[in-house]
Amino acid sequence: MKSKTLLFGLTFALLTAGGTAQAASTLKSYNEDVGAFNGSAYTATQRMYEEFGGEKAVVNSQKVSGDYVVDVRIVTTEPKSRYSGWKRNLGDTDTRTFTSEYHASSETVQKVQFSNDITTPKTVNVLGTWRNY
Repeated sequence: MKSKTLLFGLTFALLTAGGTAQAASTLKSYNEDVGAFNGSAYTATQRMYEEFGGEKAVVNSQKVSGDYVVDVRIVTTEPKSRYSGWKRNLGDTDTRTFTSEYHASSETVQKVQFSNDITTPKTVNVLGTWRNY
């Protein structure tokens, strides 16, 4: 009886620790050039690890070059292509948080899209980090 209880306890502890350790993806850096006049740029993709609840992502801007701001959204590429709404005017040291009603799974792959305004006459560099969870 003690061995069954101990085995159950160890199994539960390992499952709990494993789920907690993979609850969020890695914090990824980005350094992208967003083209002039409504240009776009994308980060590399990253896979979701959260198996419960809606999709979430956070974009932390460190720097947007010049005196400019960009718009930002999350693009889900797998298992089905879809886009979040745009969050406007991301500038230096700004943060944007995205949530979705879609169920996250280990098959969910996302990336960040940045866009310049149609009136921005030059390429703008964006620098920061992002994470989905």
